[in-house]
Amino acid sequence: MKTKFCLSFFFLLSFGMAHAQTVNGVSLKDLHVPYLEITQLRELFASTITIDVDYGQPNRMVLRSDSELKGENGLPFTFHSIVEALNLFNSFGYELGDVYVTGS
Repeated sequence: MKTKFCLSFFFLLSFGMAHAQTVNGVSLKDLHVPYLEITQLRELFASTITIDVDYGQPNRMVLRSDSELKGENGLPFTFHSIVEALNLFNSFGYELGDVYVTGS
């Protein structure tokens, strides 16, 4: 019984957290765009990453904070890997279309 309760609680908690992220003040569940681009951002020696989301929003190039994926507290949402981020976007119905490497 404890296992069922713990799994149910974890599922509800993760479902609630998965739908609390925003980009430029717009919730991911309210983004109704067919394409978007996510870019992994990692600080030097950091064990987590943040995600930059480009869905064609205006002023994206002016402030990086306009395109960062943020949690419900307004701070950048962190992931342990890019696969964790892909799983989040998959939960919103997005599919991985292409992967490419930038930089050196």
